[in-house]
Amino acid sequence: MSHLISIITARHSELRNRSLDLFCRSATLEELLGECAALDRFRRQSDNLYERVRALFFLYAIYRFHLPGKAGLVAGGWVPFEGYDNLLKRRFEEAIDLLLAAPLSDATASARAEAYRRLGFQTLANQVRRSVRSVRGNQWMFRIGHPADQPLRVRELLGQVSPEGLFPVLHEATPVRMDLSHSGWSDIFFLGMDYPEGARVLNISIDLAVRGQGSGDPRPPVESFFRVIDQPILRLVSVDLGASAEITSLAEVFDFARDHLGLLKAAVIAAGVVPPGIEGSGQSLADLLGRLIRPGCGIELVSQVNVKWEGKPLPPNAAVDREGRPTTDPAQAVSLLPFGDHKGYGLSLINEIVAGFIGGSLPTIRNRGPVAGEKQTCAFFFQVIHPEAISGGAF
Repeated sequence: MSHLISIITARHSELRNRSLDLFCRSATLEELLGECAALDRFRRQSDNLYERVRALFFLYAIYRFHLPGKAGLVAGGWVPFEGYDNLLKRRFEEAIDLLLAAPLSDATASARAEAYRRLGFQTLANQVRRSVRSVRGNQWMFRIGHPADQPLRVRELLGQVSPEGLFPVLHEATPVRMDLSHSGWSDIFFLGMDYPEGARVLNISIDLAVRGQGSGDPRPPVESFFRVIDQPILRLVSVDLGASAEITSLAEVFDFARDHLGLLKAAVIAAGVVPPGIEGSGQSLADLLGRLIRPGCGIELVSQVNVKWEGKPLPPNAAVDREGRPTTDPAQAVSLLPFGDHKGYGLSLINEIVAGFIGGSLPTIRNRGPVAGEKQTCAFFFQVIHPEAISGGAF
């Protein structure tokens, strides 16, 4: 059996937790390629989620970090366009098949690594979707494609206007969840069915207090406020982030990169207010809200995190407020300034353009409306720069 497969399938933690780097460091190019071929066959045949995911990330790490340093690997090279195209379209299995058929080089090794990495995360995401959809109470959210199918209704009491012309406000204060067994947080429940030993958690719900802030008494750290409004829109507000948005279309609800309100949007979707099944349907948000409440009405959702962990001022010339003035107050900062003044701005601009092309998306996507035929989701690009290596002492 393959050495790495024996690590993945080991029942004893001493072997299962062995370092991949420890093996790869002393292995030859031929040995690593043999392990890669065995891992690829293994991950296609295994019906165990843990084994498939770990094999995928082993493959990613080998092609990305270990093969390039081995003698005998061809430098440079070409990446097949069809493989790259499938990678951009998130068709990772097809991309991997095409990249494996291409001659191995430094370029194709890098492309294979990216395809395996993305397939690993896609595999986990698919399992989360299956887990969520398998719960009977969640299945309706994925079947809705029209506002008329929405079964939820806002309680009539919340839609009644007071003599002062105001709607009632629903207030909820929520404790935070902490997992004492995984560094305070974990989202690995979907691995539990195949590797329960690695998915054991110890959860508690707690109120928080920070010494020197307020009364010092513990209280729920998260508060939310819900009310009906007399406009057919979805108004989202984050008090602690100083961000708000008045959403008028379903497409904007699912555009998590548009602003800093991605978590609030996710909460609206997870709660079924805007069901995930209606994404891409072309239906009207106003019609959906009219079904939930009544025609002409909408929802305002406000969130506030009460605990501020640091409270320290920002460095000088690091951020600006809403008026574009420099500020050291984290509560007033809305935009960060580029490092290195005009040089930093030039590097940021180049990064924005390069990242857009590499990620298959448009640069400055947050400042554009929908563009027909173009990718509208986020493009992720990571670049590490050592300032001293390029500054010439000018920074």
